Parts: sequence; C-alpha cells; structure tokens
Amino acid sequence: ARRKGPANRPVHPVSLFRACPLIAESCLGFPLLPNSDSIAPTGDLVGGNMTRAFSDDLRSRVLAASRGGMSARSAAARFGIGISTAIAWIASARAGRLSPLRQGRRGGSRLDAHEDFIVGMIEEAKDITLNEMVLRLHEERAVSIGRSALDVWLRRRGWTFKKRPHMHWSRSAPIF
Repeated sequence: ARRKGPANRPVHPVSLFRACPLIAESCLGFPLLPNSDSIAPTGDLVGGNMTRAFSDDLRSRVLAASRGGMSARSAAARFGIGISTAIAWIASARAGRLSPLRQGRRGGSRLDAHEDFIVGMIEEAKDITLNEMVLRLHEERAVSIGRSALDVWLRRRGWTFKKRPHMHWSRSAPIF
C-alpha cells in the first residue's frame, strides 16, 4: 500500500523522505540531502530515471553496522538500501574485499591473441571474406566467433573491406 501522489501515481519512499528530512535522518541513519552522495537514485524511480552506484561511505557504514552486530536486513532497512545489496556487501567483506569491483566491460577481446593469424590471413588473400575468416579461425585456431564480432574487431583496428571501387549512385559503371 504505497501512498499516491499527483495523477494517482505511486510515490517512491525516497520522495517522501526528501519532503521530510527529519524522518529520513531518523529512519535511514543519515541525512538525505539533495547533494548527498549516500543515495543512489538520481531522480524519481517511478519515472524510470537511471541510477548511479552507491558511495563508498555508505558501504563502509553498512559494514560497520554489520560488524557492530546488526543483521544485514536491519542494516539495509536503516540505510535505505536493498537487502540483497547489504547481504552482498557483507559477504564480500567477509571474503576480504572491502571495496567494490570495477564496473563495466572488461577490456580486450578473444581475438587479440590471434591478431597475427588474422593479419596473415588478410595479407595472404586480400579478397578474403568475413565468413571465410570465421571458418578458418574455427578450424585452425578453435576460436568460435561471430561474423559481426570479427567485423567490429577489424574496424576498430582500421581494417575495412571494399569488394569493388566506389560507384556514383546514378551510374552503373565505376568512376575512375
């Protein structure tokens, strides 16, 4: 039973706490100010705005509360984070990892180790197709990769393939 706001839309609890900072401070254990780095949502969650990572300060306070005997669920309720987040933070702290892991995609590609082989294929047969390259990678190097992934990898390294010279759109013969 969530409270209803304007246009009969549910009001997110964070929005309620922003309206009354004293409640936010007593319920969550820290002041919830507009410039605070302790809250993750950057806007109203009902509107679908993106969120950002929780601060290291909030993480350390949750871990301190846990070390002080508070359960993960109680710490989550006190600091206004998800129960699974608190449980994951406490579990990683017990494993010896106090700071968060790096976010985002890992760098590099599976094809980086085979760069010399790929360049050799191109130099050996200038008119080799992506499909032929994918097939040879699979047969000779046991690398399973899609044609589009190989195309992206090649383009990032400046390799492009044109099968014929550029033609003007209104002509049927090549322009030299």
